[in-house]
Amino acid sequence: MKQNVTSFDVFDTLIARNVINPTDIFDIIEHNFPYPNFKKYRILAEQKSGLTLDSIYKEFKNITNDSETNIDILKEYEIQTEINNSFLIKSNVNLVNDGDILISDMYLNSLQILRILNSLGFNKNVKIFSSSIGMSKHKGTLYNYLLNMYNITLHIGDNEYSDYFMAKKYNIPCQITNLHKFNNTELFFINKQKYRKFGFLLRMFRLQNPYNENSKNFLLYNDQSNINIPLLVMLSFHLKQMLINENRSTILFYTRDSCLLQIVFQTLFPDISSKTFHSSRVMNYSNNEEYDKYILDTYNDSNCIIFDGHGTFNSGRKLYMRLFNSLPRIHIFSLGDINTLIFKNLSYNIKSGTLMFERYNVDTIGRLIDLKDGNFIREEVKGYSLNNAEIYKYTIHSFCTFLQSQNICDLNIFNTMSPQLIINYNNKIYNVSKSNIIDDANIFFDSSIVGNIDNDKNINQKNINQKNINQKNINQKNINQKNINQKTINQKTINQKNINQKTIYIKKLKMKFY
Repeated sequence: MKQNVTSFDVFDTLIARNVINPTDIFDIIEHNFPYPNFKKYRILAEQKSGLTLDSIYKEFKNITNDSETNIDILKEYEIQTEINNSFLIKSNVNLVNDGDILISDMYLNSLQILRILNSLGFNKNVKIFSSSIGMSKHKGTLYNYLLNMYNITLHIGDNEYSDYFMAKKYNIPCQITNLHKFNNTELFFINKQKYRKFGFLLRMFRLQNPYNENSKNFLLYNDQSNINIPLLVMLSFHLKQMLINENRSTILFYTRDSCLLQIVFQTLFPDISSKTFHSSRVMNYSNNEEYDKYILDTYNDSNCIIFDGHGTFNSGRKLYMRLFNSLPRIHIFSLGDINTLIFKNLSYNIKSGTLMFERYNVDTIGRLIDLKDGNFIREEVKGYSLNNAEIYKYTIHSFCTFLQSQNICDLNIFNTMSPQLIINYNNKIYNVSKSNIIDDANIFFDSSIVGNIDNDKNINQKNINQKNINQKNINQKNINQKNINQKTINQKTINQKNINQKTIYIKKLKMKFY
């Protein structure tokens, strides 16, 4: 009886390269080996004899007249360069079980492919078949060969023709994966030469997603890797630069919007003072003496910058004026109301009426409602799933661990970043995205959560309505006065006309009399 197996393509299915095009590997070899015109000769050799790596380098030797020794060194250097610039696509690798088979239309033989896989951390017990044996998926001959030995219950690959059309032709159930493809966020940075490496870094982390591609957790992980993490990195560098420019030393991260940013900031800048600053609109409006003391002990006007993700700070203005006789130094990513009165110490990145930052940066703790005997008392999480928020936080911690395994110094390009980059990113990526944290955006905030915000909005709307009524009354009064004036003018005209008519009549009578 034939063994039931799942078959997998290898490159761009289980393995991703850290380059835009596969032949970019040859550019790296040409530059790093170095070997002038290597890419040109290597492509030509593959076109003439591309069945196996050995046959390619035999042709390469014929083209270049290089020594046998140097050819062997170059061939080994190519394999090592593949390893150094490749990584596993984790969610697809997790689908592979011991006993499954890997099939590839690649000039590398099965041992060379296995060497690359093992070097990247692949440890499944599988058999590998490649076109180096003279058969291919593209022609269908490799499928025909394997069906004599296995019952292939599913084939997964990235190529529409070789992995889908040809598999279908041989009645093999198949599934296309496009995870390896660069997304809009990654290309946003890659297309800017200065931030190119960051774009590749984001893609590498995205493809470490450990969840099944069809799961909600997979989407939540991607919310962070595709959308939120790039913004958090940029904001971290922006805040650092603000501290330097203003000769301040401490960032106070407001709960709850800042929970994920604080994790990234502390990873990037462990030597800079940063603290969680417990706050909520409820506490700003209905604070007690203990909370007053907490604020006085935490905020120092000379060395602190408060960060909030979204809002206007309207709820805190009265409180801080009472405690400090001045408004604090606060930076808000997205100013929630374009009509907000801006004060001297308030800065922001964008004006936006949307709640995108709050949706991508939900916390695993509820809203602060009291401070009593040193204990911060909070409600239960409302408006979104606690499990979803935990996946968001897990992804951020995973990214920070991932960063520490990479060269964090590469991110120093953001030290000279213009704030306009954040605005451009928001306009092109962030603000047009859709968070998967909740199924219905309308339940993100209920009336008990917004409470005083709604009151403020109602008061503002009432003032606007009253202003409109007053303006309407003034306009009506002006119209009425205008009508009265016009009526008076018309009446005077009529009266004058009557007088003139009467004068003419009298003159006619006198003439008749005489």
